[in-house]
Amino acid sequence: MHSAGKRDDFRRPAIELPTAERDGRNRRAAIAAVACCILPFVIAAGEPASAPGEPTITLKEASEARSERASPTVIIGGPILGGESQRDAVTRSAEAGELTSAAPFVNSLGMEFIPVPGTKVRFCRWDTRVSDWQAFIQAQGDTEQWGLYALDEKKAGWGIREDLSWKHPGFEQTGRHPVVGVSWEDAHRFCAWLSRKEGRTYRLPTDSEWSAAVGPRKYPWGDEFPPPAGAGNYCGREAALKTEARGAGALATIEGYEDGFPRTSPVGSFAANRFGLYDMGGNVWQWCEDPYKASMNGAELVKKIPALKSEKADDGTPCRVLRGASWRNSHEIGLRSASRVSFDPRSRYDHNGFRCVMVIPAVTPAREPSPVAEVARIAPPAPPKSPETPKPQKTPRPTPVEDLALTELRAVRKELKEEQEKVAATLNHLMEAYTKGISGDNVASYNQQVRQAWAERDHIAAQLQDVEESLRTHGGKR
Repeated sequence: MHSAGKRDDFRRPAIELPTAERDGRNRRAAIAAVACCILPFVIAAGEPASAPGEPTITLKEASEARSERASPTVIIGGPILGGESQRDAVTRSAEAGELTSAAPFVNSLGMEFIPVPGTKVRFCRWDTRVSDWQAFIQAQGDTEQWGLYALDEKKAGWGIREDLSWKHPGFEQTGRHPVVGVSWEDAHRFCAWLSRKEGRTYRLPTDSEWSAAVGPRKYPWGDEFPPPAGAGNYCGREAALKTEARGAGALATIEGYEDGFPRTSPVGSFAANRFGLYDMGGNVWQWCEDPYKASMNGAELVKKIPALKSEKADDGTPCRVLRGASWRNSHEIGLRSASRVSFDPRSRYDHNGFRCVMVIPAVTPAREPSPVAEVARIAPPAPPKSPETPKPQKTPRPTPVEDLALTELRAVRKELKEEQEKVAATLNHLMEAYTKGISGDNVASYNQQVRQAWAERDHIAAQLQDVEESLRTHGGKR
């Protein structure tokens, strides 16, 4: 569902609208003009207000323009790397209906998502941060998970350390560092929680999506080796252990390379790639959605690292793919863009993290709105009617588990309908405010609020349709 903060934003406009008094004739004229004036604000996602003397868009043209565009970008707010000038660029591009690396989608945690050519998702600019993970843990009430596979300088190498966790990984982390010590299963739980919180679909990237995002070069930084200065957070000489430590030989470093970070680095510390993504190479390995197959790696890599032939854990659990290398990697073949490693999905390592993607919702053509219905009073759309089908055979009585699932679906349907009513009330409130007059300085802000409400209305309607379909499929009464 949607966060409470977001619903509050929709209940009332963020701007203070003027309330100049008018006589009855002027007010009636303003209401009549809404049919021709309000819809361009609602439909033409981000088009600038017409200057005096410019032609006014027709209802048909406005409807066609809205049908041809993707869902409007909604900037929820949160920290943005790059300073105030970039934030201004984000606002301007969002008002124009654009979604670029300079104008990302920003969710309630401040995670920035941008499109990647060749995929149908938006990639988070960076790995999931400690601050993002902390919000998830606090919301879920989870206890700290102790036990990491980590470097132990006192015991000559790597092993399970029960005294470590994501919160205490054995080296200093801040909220802007990538979270480590999370399993594939942990990452899945985070994505499920974030999807419920935001009302959008978040997940791990697939292996093919990750390949598109890293680019076609031999290494994330290009085709030469060793990496040039500033290529990323790999195992440079800054990561070497003290010679007196028993595990001093556990970290092989890249000769002549130094990145300044012995372990993890804050996200965005190095240059972004051509798509605007940070740390597609180095910092932490990134979990992907796919089960691992040895055939994903080239024969050369599997020959040099025989362990990559294994596709399952000792108990038969399918391993999962990780991409991108980390602060502990130095061997040339492991730093290649195409290299994959496999890990037990339940394992937690001090150099493994993850990056989220957000699924782009499918765009459906919008109907041409009726001025009377849309302007005078916007009601929640009626639930979709089920197609006429032959009378079904009598089905067995649902099991207790099925009963529970139907109860949950009905509860979700009720919540969605309540959300519909709130958004409809918001749209009505905005239209009433429009009849009272909006100053030129507030037009852009007003347009943004209307687009947000429309996007929310469409999103809820799509969710409700899915729930209704599930109830019909499983025999639930409407």
